[in-house]
Amino acid sequence: MRSATLASAVTEEDHAQGPADAAITLVQYGDYECPYTRLSRHSVHQLQREFPEIRFVPADVVNVRIPSHHDPDKLARMLMKHIWEA
Repeated sequence: MRSATLASAVTEEDHAQGPADAAITLVQYGDYECPYTRLSRHSVHQLQREFPEIRFVPADVVNVRIPSHHDPDKLARMLMKHIWEA
C-alpha cells in the first residue's frame, strides 16, 4: 500500500469528519469559490456514505486564478466570512 506524508499534519483543530483513528484520511485541497471543488462535493459525500470508516478533512487553498481573488480586500472579507461560517 502506498502512503503519503502531508506538508502539515492533520490536527484536532482541522474540521475533520469521521473517526480520528481512521486507517484512511482523505484530505481535499480546494477553494470554496472554485466550481470544480464545488462539483466534487457530491463524490466526497458518496464516499463518506459508502465508507463511513474514512476520515475526511477539507483543506482550503486560495486559487489565484479566480478573478475575485485578485482584490486583496475582497479576498480578506471572503476568507473571514468563510471562517466564521465554518
